[in-house]
Amino acid sequence: MKLLPDCQEVSRLISDGQDQRLPVKERARLRLHLVMCETCRNVEGQLAFLRQAMRELGRREPPER
Repeated sequence: MKLLPDCQEVSRLISDGQDQRLPVKERARLRLHLVMCETCRNVEGQLAFLRQAMRELGRREPPER
């Protein structure tokens, strides 16, 4: 395993990290990459936004007809 993951691996780590807590080593590698890669930071932000929007959607009552 290389120290700095590529964008494809970061995409997997971001996704995995939303479902479970990543091991310390994986979190460190992810953070290091995100410091240097604006594209992956944007992807992380977009996924976080979508996840939060889905949570909020699930909490709201359906509109009355």
